[in-house]
Amino acid sequence: MPGSWPATPGKITHCELYEIPDREGNTYEVRCEYSYTVEGISYTSSRLAFWYYPGSDKYDEEQIYRKLKSAKAVSVRYDPTDPSISSLSYGVHPGSKLTIAFSVVWLLMMLAFNIAAWVLSHPNRTILENIVAQ
Repeated sequence: MPGSWPATPGKITHCELYEIPDREGNTYEVRCEYSYTVEGISYTSSRLAFWYYPGSDKYDEEQIYRKLKSAKAVSVRYDPTDPSISSLSYGVHPGSKLTIAFSVVWLLMMLAFNIAAWVLSHPNRTILENIVAQ
């Protein structure tokens, strides 16, 4: 996907680091907007990466924020079939790992439920066939 998409120069138009309090401590999220042009058409987006989730490690999120905030230009990867879909980063990161893990667990649960439904939907023919009546 984004790793194989073409890239074009872009500009960060707004960037902030949010601290979100929760029960376990704080979560930190980088929110930014950027603009870019493809074949003479201007676009804006706010996607850092597909499956990006706020993190609890303030240092990591601050590093992302500082890098984007100080950037004079960024490389924007865009979908060649729909340039309005874009991302600043790509590859496997914690958010994508979490999404993949959840999807695998969900598929395994659905498979288990389907097998259970199939087993329970068949009548007890084995019992009937194994009973010897005289």
